Amino acid sequence: TGTVKEDQRFMTWMRLSHLADFRKLWGIIHVSLKAGDVINVTIVNQYNTYPFDGEKSVVLATTSWLGGRGVVLGAAYLIAGGLSLIFCLVFLLI
Repeated sequence: TGTVKEDQRFMTWMRLSHLADFRKLWGIIHVSLKAGDVINVTIVNQYNTYPFDGEKSVVLATTSWLGGRGVVLGAAYLIAGGLSLIFCLVFLLI
């Protein structure tokens, strides 16, 4: 919808992924969902992945305040940042 410079979903899709198996955010559900709620999804295949045996799927997931599928990467960033701060203060005082 709109021009390429304004289409956030297209810009997100076009960002490079560092791994062969990746997820890209398409949208956010801003309402609370309960068990048994029905979500209708309409999918339009605008780009075939058949020539290179690619796959597409729809994933509904929750995220924590650290982001992503797990907390490992977020925790690693916090630990690395904390250690950097400690070393910075130690070297500043020496």
